[in-house]
Amino acid sequence: MATVAKGKLLSDWANRLGTARRSGNIFTIKGVYVQSVKWFGSRPGFVNIDPYMFDAEGTRMNAAAQLRGNAVVLIPYIVCEGDPTSEPKTAVVQQPRVAVGDFAFTGPCAGMVDDEGNFVAVMKKEIEQELGMTIDAKDLVDLTAAFTTGNQLIYPSEGGCDEGLRYFLWHAKMTSAQLDSYHNKHTGLHSEGEKTVVKIVDFDSLWHMQDSKAVIGYLLAKQYLTPNMKFL
Repeated sequence: MATVAKGKLLSDWANRLGTARRSGNIFTIKGVYVQSVKWFGSRPGFVNIDPYMFDAEGTRMNAAAQLRGNAVVLIPYIVCEGDPTSEPKTAVVQQPRVAVGDFAFTGPCAGMVDDEGNFVAVMKKEIEQELGMTIDAKDLVDLTAAFTTGNQLIYPSEGGCDEGLRYFLWHAKMTSAQLDSYHNKHTGLHSEGEKTVVKIVDFDSLWHMQDSKAVIGYLLAKQYLTPNMKFL
């Protein structure tokens, strides 16, 4: 438990509350109950907490949360070389998402940021592991930094989770043969329980996926690629 108490997830959470207090928010924390920990090897990956936290009037706050840290999301924009009539493509992955009862859930390539907090390095690693593709970091565009303020993160479930997402656009050119070679390719680290299948689909299909990362990433990418659009 000492590893959890001194770990990055709890310390980052405490730092955010410190910033909130310095901004004028009044609250009292009398203790933090750690309900459970999901370990990734020797590192705490998910920490479920229920703080004894009270507002300025002394009313206990609903502060239960899962601490899991930040993650990166990749939105590829792929142009098919030699076929000017082809619609832009993107690469997504299908994988089991037991929480929603879907064993072929489709969404963008994404990965958790490590304790070093290096978003770009993690994104490169996830692309290689989940998509089987190798890229240069200079080809990544930080969409979240371009369109958000503050800490440049987007929170998909802030009511009970601290996870903040950072979106990257990857603009690529591939031949139809290359695209075919990636489609239905089995990837992921099986030693870590990852069983992913790459899917090459129309870029505009991201808008219709059930994965919120796909919809948000599509909107950010569209705004970047077509700056005169006014929906953002």
